[in-house]
Amino acid sequence: MRVTLEREPSTAQSTPGKLYCDGEFLCFTLEDVVRDVKIKGITAIPAGTYKLAYTFSNRFQKYTLQLQNVPNFTGIRCHGGNDSGDSEGCPLLGMIRVSADRIRNCAPAVAALEGKVCPLLDAGEEVWIDVLPAPVQTEGFDIAEE
Repeated sequence: MRVTLEREPSTAQSTPGKLYCDGEFLCFTLEDVVRDVKIKGITAIPAGTYKLAYTFSNRFQKYTLQLQNVPNFTGIRCHGGNDSGDSEGCPLLGMIRVSADRIRNCAPAVAALEGKVCPLLDAGEEVWIDVLPAPVQTEGFDIAEE
């Protein structure tokens, strides 16, 4: 399985995006702003391909999906959150995009990703996530209605 995080252009506060599993839309994402130089706690991870693992998070006190070997970052996990203040470089997951800088309905998004990835990891398969760079041009954002 291949997971793809398709970034959209950053706003002043965050980087919105969409998450796909084997090409099928799964949920919306929200990350910190993409920067050329890392500023601790407010910078998105570099675009690239990372192996996913299901590991225990001391911060969250539960198992979560972790992106392995992210340059200059540690503890990068896919988890819920509503805005970039809930992230320290981690991709946040949500089923509803409220605005370019806010998502919600996070628990179902996290459960959906873990439901697809964890059985494969349990079976000994490798799962990778491609974090794509944002396109240069700016466009409108999709807003999911409740």
